Amino acid sequence: MLSRTKIVEVIDRCASEFNLSYRSLLERNRVKHVIQARKLTYACLRYAGVSLPYMAVVMERDHTSISHALDTIDKDMKVQALNIMFEMGIEFRYGKNLSFKNLKRGVAQKYPPVIKPKVYKKIPDYRNNIILTVEV
Repeated sequence: MLSRTKIVEVIDRCASEFNLSYRSLLERNRVKHVIQARKLTYACLRYAGVSLPYMAVVMERDHTSISHALDTIDKDMKVQALNIMFEMGIEFRYGKNLSFKNLKRGVAQKYPPVIKPKVYKKIPDYRNNIILTVEV
């Protein structure tokens, strides 16, 4: 996990991307560019491995608010967050998967879908005197 000073640097860097100050990013403001800057900060911190409860303490929010914001982030912002992390020299901790839903569960990769085996049932056809095999 990142140190507290490194987390503050990430927040300051994300705020400067939108020409905001550190303090204005933490205020209860709902202007669009401030919300976008907050989402970028959440993405950077989450990709760096910071937990939602700790992020909530640092950002002065509820962890469910951060979770909802992470669900609404588009792919361009995820790429922007990864670029910021690369510039700052922060290690990306979650493999190739960029989905936040799996990051919430701590899963590092997507698993293939489970393939259920096909089940067949033999049904007699009395009219034609044959047995039909039907997939159930």
